[in-house]
Amino acid sequence: MAARRDELNRLRSELDQRKTELAQEASRLAAEQQALARKQAELDQLQSGILGASAANQERAAELDRCEAELAEARQQHAAEAHKLQTKWDELRRLEAEIQAQSQAVHERQQQTQRQRRQLAQQFKAKRKELAAERELLQASGAGQDMQLQLRLSELQGKYDRLREELERLQLERDESAHRIAELKGQLETRQREMRDQQAAAEQALRRQQELEQERNRLQADLQRNLEEARRQAEAARADLADRSSEVQKQAAEIARLATELDRVRREAHEQIERLRIDQNGTHDAKLQSLHTLVEQLRQQLASENAAFSKERQQLEAHLRAARESAAGAASSAELARLREENQRLEALLAQAEEAARQGPAEGSQEMDDLRRRFEMAVQDVRELKTKNAELTEQLAKARQAGGEPAQQGHDWESLKQRMLAQLESDFDENDDGQRADKLTVQGAIKITDQVVAEKEHEVRELRRLLESQAQQVGEVAVGAQAVAQLLDSDELIRQERETLRQMQENLREQLRKAEVDISLERAKLARERAELDEKIRSWEAERAQMGTFDPADKSKKPGGRKWLTRLGLGENKEE
Repeated sequence: MAARRDELNRLRSELDQRKTELAQEASRLAAEQQALARKQAELDQLQSGILGASAANQERAAELDRCEAELAEARQQHAAEAHKLQTKWDELRRLEAEIQAQSQAVHERQQQTQRQRRQLAQQFKAKRKELAAERELLQASGAGQDMQLQLRLSELQGKYDRLREELERLQLERDESAHRIAELKGQLETRQREMRDQQAAAEQALRRQQELEQERNRLQADLQRNLEEARRQAEAARADLADRSSEVQKQAAEIARLATELDRVRREAHEQIERLRIDQNGTHDAKLQSLHTLVEQLRQQLASENAAFSKERQQLEAHLRAARESAAGAASSAELARLREENQRLEALLAQAEEAARQGPAEGSQEMDDLRRRFEMAVQDVRELKTKNAELTEQLAKARQAGGEPAQQGHDWESLKQRMLAQLESDFDENDDGQRADKLTVQGAIKITDQVVAEKEHEVRELRRLLESQAQQVGEVAVGAQAVAQLLDSDELIRQERETLRQMQENLREQLRKAEVDISLERAKLARERAELDEKIRSWEAERAQMGTFDPADKSKKPGGRKWLTRLGLGENKEE
């Protein structure tokens, strides 16, 4: 019985330890739930930052929403699991109380059994004394009473054997109870090992979650760094655009100055033409007509360039509207508006240049100077138009080949130059000194114009290259946020970590389900053991009741024995 009581005490201590482990598990789950809540708050902050950075991060925001929903679901599941663990903990406490009550009942039963054993020992001693007395009386009575005494002794020996068998049965039941307690202890150790395994798995899941948190922080830092880089590029693009705007304004001022100069030259040329019409003859009229033809051809070339410029401007405006809608930049829209205004001013200046080109050249040195200035101003206008054309062309997202338009324009100028030279050769008279001088002057002007056009085309190519780099930077800024989102979505490590996290959650759920089943089985076992203990207690109480009814029977037999001795003639002699 003492060994069984020790086993019950050990079982109680193990139950206390298990209760402590369950409490630690519940606190760990609560801490994990708080960590998930913090992670959800951080994801909310990350989502708000990404939404504020660019509209291209909407896909990332959707992904974060899905993650948030998964985290919310996981948090609910953890809350349900914590509630289940709390319920199991309460059930274990109730079972512990029941086991304590059973242990108390067993202890009381042991005490009662010991009392019964002491009573039986006392009764046995009393019986032995009585038997000794009776034996002495029988010995004194004579040999005739030996048979009766032997019968009485056999009866008492049978009673003693029955009591010994009862004691052995009680000892056997005690051994069975000790064996059952040992089995319960083994089952409890098995459950404790399973709980330790579950705790180790939960700790591993927590470490995995911490690693994911570190990876998320690293990705967030990378995203922030990329956003800062994109912001710096946008600022650089804005600054470059502002510089380009200032250059365009300077060019507009220069064009205005040239327009004023062109008006002045036009008035002077008009006055000279009026004087030449009065002073010159038909030869000068032919030369004037040739120059008018040249100017008309230049005007047609400028008109074709203006048409191409207008077409490309429309395409560029459409492209810039799309870029403005994607980038949503107010500064870029203002710059584009200023560029459109500059284009309109350039168109007005082009119209003025075309009007001025219709005026005829003068004669002599002053006439050649005026013609050279008009060519230079026309080339300047062509350069400005080419510059604007290049600026608009380079912003069409590389839709056209660089250098194609200037090459075509150069080809047009070469054709015009060849026609002018052929016309001069056909109308040239070597005997006429004036025509010879005019030819030399016109050829020099054409040569100078070729040089100027070559220089301006080189400048156009340089401006085209600068605008191409600027457009590329603006494009990188526009797609920077989307590239970051695609980088996060296409990262294989992130996808693997997400899949691992989902698998760990499924494993934890499966372990919790197994724990619930095991606890239910353990609860059923404890219920069966409790029923067995109750049955044993009832059987012991019944045995104790039988023992209680047996003692009075023995006491009642004593007078019978005395009567038997009286019938033998011994009691009366003892009384005498």
